[in-house]
Amino acid sequence: MQSITLIVGREQRIGDNWRNRYHALTLHNQVAGQPPSVHAFSTNWPTYIPKDKLAGWFEAYVESMELSYWAATEFRGGAYDEREERWAVVLHRADGTTREMRPRHIVMATGASGIPNLPDIRRCATSAARSCTPANMLTARNGRARTPWSSHRQQRPRYCAGPLLERGQVTLVQRSPTLIVNIEPSAQLPYALYDEGPPLEDCDLINTSIPLPLARKSPQALTEQARKWTRGSGMEVLMRSQSSRGGPSS
Repeated sequence: MQSITLIVGREQRIGDNWRNRYHALTLHNQVAGQPPSVHAFSTNWPTYIPKDKLAGWFEAYVESMELSYWAATEFRGGAYDEREERWAVVLHRADGTTREMRPRHIVMATGASGIPNLPDIRRCATSAARSCTPANMLTARNGRARTPWSSHRQQRPRYCAGPLLERGQVTLVQRSPTLIVNIEPSAQLPYALYDEGPPLEDCDLINTSIPLPLARKSPQALTEQARKWTRGSGMEVLMRSQSSRGGPSS
């Protein structure tokens, strides 16, 4: 694109946003469905990429592509200048200094679930209890666990509870019924197109061209199928309304 770019990340090391997450984490979609456009993953990589391997790949990618990257740098905010058609953004560096940059464009690549949502539990505020999330689970594994774990979304609390269970008692607290399905074949059904032979670019184009109202029907259909598979198993499945995204946790 012949444009000058700068990448900033607040972690100390490239890839730490993956490296510092909970120990059991691997990607849930298979390696064949997400090859990079350059520096493709090695053919001997596992089907489900461990988080540390992915973190190392990001670090090697930045080095080999000679990308301009400022680690330990936090984006503090910015404002758009309509007259100059540029942004004025403030970056806070690890040494305590600040830099003001004037880019024409900003790309926010922060993911979908980067901000922890910790419940306000009165007794925790007045006790020696520690709160941890999947993002800081690596350090939380060092302590003993006699901790209720609030399970509010998908599979992460169950993965995180495993290491804590090795050090004490763990209680999972869940707001509503959910469904946990095997990663194969159930969780791979949304990615079935990538296993059918079309080039990756065609698969991506097909998936992104589906109108959102129609795309919402896919997880709802998968949830209904999961309901049939788990009928009689003792698990309770809560079907969401047709206006929501629906779908089971994987």
